[in-house]
Formats: sequence, structure tokens, C-alpha cells
Amino acid sequence: MTAPGNLRLILDDQAPVSPEGEAPVAAEPKIFVRTIAVPPAWPWEQQRAARLDARHGAPLPLGEVAMQLRRIEPWRPGQGARYGAFYVRRGEVRGRMEAQVEVAGQQRRVVFLGPGEQQRAARTLIVVAVAAFAIMAVIALSIAAAVLSHDRAEAQLQAAEAAGAAALRQARTIHALKAQSEALDSIDRGARLDAVLADLAWASHARAPDARIEAWRWRDGLMAVEARGETPPFNAVDRLVQRAPSPLRKRVWLWGVGPAPRDRATAAAPRTGP
Repeated sequence: MTAPGNLRLILDDQAPVSPEGEAPVAAEPKIFVRTIAVPPAWPWEQQRAARLDARHGAPLPLGEVAMQLRRIEPWRPGQGARYGAFYVRRGEVRGRMEAQVEVAGQQRRVVFLGPGEQQRAARTLIVVAVAAFAIMAVIALSIAAAVLSHDRAEAQLQAAEAAGAAALRQARTIHALKAQSEALDSIDRGARLDAVLADLAWASHARAPDARIEAWRWRDGLMAVEARGETPPFNAVDRLVQRAPSPLRKRVWLWGVGPAPRDRATAAAPRTGP
């Protein structure tokens, strides 16, 4: 016969079994539900008022109970709202607990996390925040690098344009100097300087009052001018003045002037036709 002390020891060490021989399933944690009404206000003010009411009306001290707060009515201007407050003992939450709870005729899904799950969720949130910050930093650096590269490229383009404009001006100056040098060389080779000065003096004296001379040419004792309009630019009878058959450009004609006569002081009337 077994002693009563031994029987109590066995009963204490062995868990009770179900009629089918299986261990009984642990009862699910009980969730306590409260409905909270708040007066008309802005949504964030209603949320704050409902949270304060839920904390003060908790069935157990806040250190022993986990709480979830859900709005069960949409916000409307000038109207109050209702919230649902859900409580459960912290000691009864193991890991992650999800449940569908009815409040004010509606089914609401609530989730409670145990200490381990809360730490895991906090670590996950930190990792996500750090990753998001890193992505934003990379995007910001990329945008800054693109803007800096664009500014550098624009500065280089402006410098290249300025250098090109300076080179063009220098080339034009060199070309003008070269043309002047060639003109002087032709004068030195073709005739004496006094002949050129004599032709210039004649052109200045014989120039018509309304003549618009744009350029003066001299080569091998022959003189020509570029003048605007079809009227002869000179009023003289001692030299032959003849117009080119076609204009150089719009309304600008080339007029050839014959050399100064050597054996007679005057010549025939100037020929102004084409």
C-alpha cells in the first residue's frame, strides 16, 4: 500500500492529462475591452485624451498590463469619437499574441508582443531606420555630386567659350595685320609711295558730296572704291570712273578709277555706265 505522502509527491510532479491521454492545452489569455468616448476636437487631441483615459481606467497597474488603443469611429468635424481600449496581463503574453476582439459591434484585430518580441521589433525598427537613413544619405550625396558636376561642366563650358572668343579675336587681329602687311608689300613692290598719296589726295578732292564710300583699294597704280548706291562717287573729268557690271553685295558697287593722265591734264567725261 502506497503512503499518502508518496501519492501527493507524484501528483505534484506529474501534469494532469486529458481523458484522451494528452496534456491539457493552456488557456488563452483573457483580453479585457473598454469603450472610451472623447469630446469633439482635432484628431491628435482626441487620441491624447483617449490614451489618458485608457491609462487611468486600466483594470490593473500599468506595470502589470499591456494595452492597445484603437479608434472605432472615423473623425468628423464638430463631433465626438469613440475608442476601444484592450488590456491583457503582461505575464500571460508569450512571444506574439494576435486576436480578433469584438467591440461596439465591430471585429478589431489586436496584437500584443511579449518582452522578447518587443526587443526584436525594436531592433528591426532600428535596422530599418538606419537603412532608410543610409539610403537617404546616398541619394543626397548623389544629388549633391550631380549638382557639383553640372556646375563644374558649366564652368568649363563658359571657360571654353571665353577662350574660343579670345582666340577668334586674336585670329581676326592677325588676319587684319597680315592684310595690311600684304598691302604694304604690294605698294613697296608696285609703285612709289608718292603715287599712292597722290591718288588719295585726288580721291579726297574729287569725292562727290553725297558719296558713301565704304572701302578704298589700290593696286599697281589702279584705284577702286566700294560705294553704296549707283551714283558715281567722284565728280571729276580728268580720270575714267567705271562701275562694275554687278554689285558686290546689296546696293554696294565697285567703282574703278583710271590712272592719272601723264601727257594731258584732263580726260574725257567719266563713264558711269556698267
